[in-house]
Amino acid sequence: MPWSEFFTRLKWFFIWGILVAVFVLGWAVLQVQTKHLGDIMTQTTEIGPHYPVAIVLGAGINPDGTPSDMLHDRLVVGEELYKAHKVDKIMVTGDDGKEFADEVTSMKTFLKTEGIPDEDVIIDEGGYRTLVSCQHAKEKFHIASAILVTQRFHIARALYLCDAVGVDSVGITSDRQSYKYTTFYWMRDLAASLKAFFDINAGRPAGSIAI
Repeated sequence: MPWSEFFTRLKWFFIWGILVAVFVLGWAVLQVQTKHLGDIMTQTTEIGPHYPVAIVLGAGINPDGTPSDMLHDRLVVGEELYKAHKVDKIMVTGDDGKEFADEVTSMKTFLKTEGIPDEDVIIDEGGYRTLVSCQHAKEKFHIASAILVTQRFHIARALYLCDAVGVDSVGITSDRQSYKYTTFYWMRDLAASLKAFFDINAGRPAGSIAI
């Protein structure tokens, strides 16, 4: 075989390999982003049956220790669910200060200020990743079903992960305002969706806590 023909075939081999890889990776992201579209709500009134817990996922805090805009809105929606008697308790999950910032203390303080009793707030101090938060809900706190509260860019992945570890969930979006860098968060979450797919389907056993 002439060298020119060999290199031509090699070039097409790599091109087709890249195309197949892009297709497979895109398919994996699509699975995560679309599997639970029917379980995503935008209003508290859309939540039908009663759920034992609303899980409010962490989203960073301000330098003064107050919730960031995204986290504030998640907490407001969690509070609305509680006061509308859609849930009995609120689980706050996120960083406890050992990674970046103490999200969970900020979240608990906010809910207490809004009149939510301490005994109705579940604190998950080690929810450094969405997968870990879902695993903690199932294994540490024995939560079998829940309403997940987060922004739209995050909700599909959160539902995928919680469902995979055995927490039967619906999600409610908490987009109450425009946020900075929303496009960046969407792109980051699409990349994280690829990791979520492989975490569940090719990584650690679904029931193991990933700390």
